[in-house]
Amino acid sequence: MGSYMSKGELCYTSLDYQNALEMYNNEIHKNPKSHLALLLKGNCLYKLNRQEEALKSYDKTLELNPNCIGALYNKGYIEYTTNKNYTVAINFFDECIQKIENIDKNSNKYYYIYYSKGLCEFQLEDYDSALKSFLKSHELKLKNDTSINEYLILNNIGRCYDKLKNYQKAIEYFIQSFLASDSKYYIALYNQAMSLLKIKTKKFEAKKFFESIYDDYNSDFAPAYYGLELYYVALNEKNLL
Repeated sequence: MGSYMSKGELCYTSLDYQNALEMYNNEIHKNPKSHLALLLKGNCLYKLNRQEEALKSYDKTLELNPNCIGALYNKGYIEYTTNKNYTVAINFFDECIQKIENIDKNSNKYYYIYYSKGLCEFQLEDYDSALKSFLKSHELKLKNDTSINEYLILNNIGRCYDKLKNYQKAIEYFIQSFLASDSKYYIALYNQAMSLLKIKTKKFEAKKFFESIYDDYNSDFAPAYYGLELYYVALNEKNLL
């Protein structure tokens, strides 16, 4: 790796994105056809909240290397997180998946693409598709030591089942999510309680979870108060069995 690339990597890992950008620009000036330098330049621009410039850098990367999964994924990620253009993001993620299937047999490491795709599908209220994406992401996650924690995938699988009104299945995944977080991710407890609240025979159990979140995890977590309010509304309406 050239000296500019080495210095750029050192700056980037030190969170010094401005100097990393300068190093990658120097490398591009020396070697205009370095698609890797253009990709990394785009990453720096994204970190510096210069998303439109980052997209242009990724476009140039893809002109030099149409099979660059990183540039395609990052374009989709910007469309998802910054532009909230979920359909466009999904198209980029699908293109990534298609290329992975054609050029990279070790596709297990790309579980995060399915995860991001699932998040977009969830936003579009396409819960069946989102569930399939999250389940695929979890399948690949189990085969790899990757950065996103498993509990996040499990929680989102539960959210899909909840939206599809399979509350018992949702509860199973929320329990798994909570356990996978070493019993720290109280959001999964809240989601579990909300699913329990939708089952007539489980409403009182839901109340205990809302109270547990307040007492044991975060007394400022407003949704727990909202959950308790829903419980008492149901009680007043005599919906409890």
